[in-house]
Amino acid sequence: MSSPPDPVFFTDRDLGKQFPAALRAHGLVVETHDDHFGQQTPDEVWLAAVAKRNWIVLTRDKRIRYSPVAQSAALGAEARVLILVAKNLTHARLAEVFIDSLPRVRRLLGGQQEAFVGKIRRDAVDVWVTKTQWERSVSR
Repeated sequence: MSSPPDPVFFTDRDLGKQFPAALRAHGLVVETHDDHFGQQTPDEVWLAAVAKRNWIVLTRDKRIRYSPVAQSAALGAEARVLILVAKNLTHARLAEVFIDSLPRVRRLLGGQQEAFVGKIRRDAVDVWVTKTQWERSVSR
């Protein structure tokens, strides 16, 4: 039995250059926003393109978690988004937190095929909202 292919992680602009470089140094496949999109590309455009490629979005942008417009853009595009929730960490330290969380991230990705917005904290990786949950909440 073969194992699933390693995910491709896509880093949003807010994670800079040091974060994806640290993940690549750890052997992960990482694509960055600026390698594929212009600085002014609207979120709904790049989210749709990234979701179509089945890449996993990594961001620090908590707005996705709290903004109905951002949730609509992410979940409507069928994206799988992980928000790194950690205050006052450098990009290098944030990369260490992510790398330490990789076993939990892989378990989550293996068990969650539906579009979702999740969060990564130092001690946990979990789904905040799935597309189905989001659709139920907006249809009320």
